[in-house]
Amino acid sequence: KNDKEVRGMERKRLLLVEIVEYLSTNSWWNVDIMNELLQVLEYNLFRPLPTNVLQRPQTVKGDEEEEPFQDPRWPHLQLVYELCLRFLISSDIDKTVLIHSNYHITIHIVTYCLLLLLHCHYYLLLFVIYLYCHY
Repeated sequence: KNDKEVRGMERKRLLLVEIVEYLSTNSWWNVDIMNELLQVLEYNLFRPLPTNVLQRPQTVKGDEEEEPFQDPRWPHLQLVYELCLRFLISSDIDKTVLIHSNYHITIHIVTYCLLLLLHCHYYLLLFVIYLYCHY
């Protein structure tokens, strides 16, 4: 990775940390903020799987030197999942606005919850495959 990419990734990580802290400590409810937050979640969660998972060669059992695969975007995704969790459990959200607002907002929330579960199972599957290949 070049220096510009590293700086960009660090900037994104710091911005996500700041957003998570803001949602955790402030009364933030606003329809515009909610819509922007949903766009951030959508952009970061609906993404293709890393090609490294599909292109990794099979390892021989007992090969202890190989590191288990970790998605290079995981540091950001971990913060995005935290952001999603803070959004879902927030007491600041006016539930009546969500109920009476556009139907797609409810669909987005359900979709994000399902996607979160899918990603958790995906990483669990990678761990199980790793254990199977190395033991």
